[in-house]
Amino acid sequence: MTITLHAWTPSDKPALMALCNAVDRTFLSDRLPYPYTEADADWWLGMVAESEGKEGVWRSVCADGDLVGSISVERKDCDENEGCCEGREGDGCEGVYAGLIFA
Repeated sequence: MTITLHAWTPSDKPALMALCNAVDRTFLSDRLPYPYTEADADWWLGMVAESEGKEGVWRSVCADGDLVGSISVERKDCDENEGCCEGREGDGCEGVYAGLIFA
């Protein structure tokens, strides 16, 4: 099996919709809508395109060319109750959130 990461593009919309509608939601927050519609995919792909390199990095995860997940590292405003990262101010980790979704 070959695993590759790719920048998201508008042509990924059908595969993104299929992935998000098939994912096991047992351990996911309510941030991922169900059913995952074309409008949801358009919004998310647009947000990624606008935010890429400024607010984070988002990549599709493919296994043998098939979309199987998404991975991101995002800048995030955290408070002490969120626990998005452990560390001290200035150590390079504050305000970073890593997200991973796989079907």
